[in-house]
Amino acid sequence: MNSKVIKFNQERAFTVKALWRHYVWPLLVPFFTPVGSALVGALSYGAWTFVVNVSSGGYFIALRSGLVHAVMSFSITYGSVMLMRAVFKRAATPLQGAILAVMTALCLTYLLLISVHLYIGTPHILWTLAPGLLPTIGYDTIYSVILYRAAKLNPQKTSTPISHSISGDCREES
Repeated sequence: MNSKVIKFNQERAFTVKALWRHYVWPLLVPFFTPVGSALVGALSYGAWTFVVNVSSGGYFIALRSGLVHAVMSFSITYGSVMLMRAVFKRAATPLQGAILAVMTALCLTYLLLISVHLYIGTPHILWTLAPGLLPTIGYDTIYSVILYRAAKLNPQKTSTPISHSISGDCREES
C-alpha cells in the first residue's frame, strides 16, 4: 500500500507553478475582469473615502464623497481596463503597448480623481487618494503585463481579453 501512495504522489507532484495555475489563478481571474475589479474598487475606495472624511466634513459630506468616489472608482477601473486594451492594441510592439497602457491609464485616472474631488470639495484629497495609489499602480501594471503575456502567447490574435486568453492558457495543462 505504501508503494501505491508513493507512486501516486510522483504522478501528481505539485509544483508552485501547478498550484498557481490550477488553484490560485482561477480564483483571481474574476478580479481581473473589468466588472469584477471595478466592483472591488468601488466598494473598498467608497468606504475608505467615507471613513477618512467623516471626522472633518460630517456625515453628509463624507457620504457624498464616499458615494462619488465609489462611482468614480467603478467607472475609472472599468474605463481604465478598456483604455489599456485599446492603447495596447494600437502600439507597435507588445512591450510598447504594455508601457503606454500603464502610463495612459494612471495619468488619466489621477487627473480625473483629483479634478472631481476638488470640484465637490472633499476635505482631505491627499488622504482620500493615498491608499489607492499603490493598488492602482499595481493593478494597472499587472493588467498590462497580462496583456503583454497574452500577446506573446498568442501573437496572431488581435484581441486579448483576459478571461479567454489567460485563464484558457492556465487551464490547458489540466
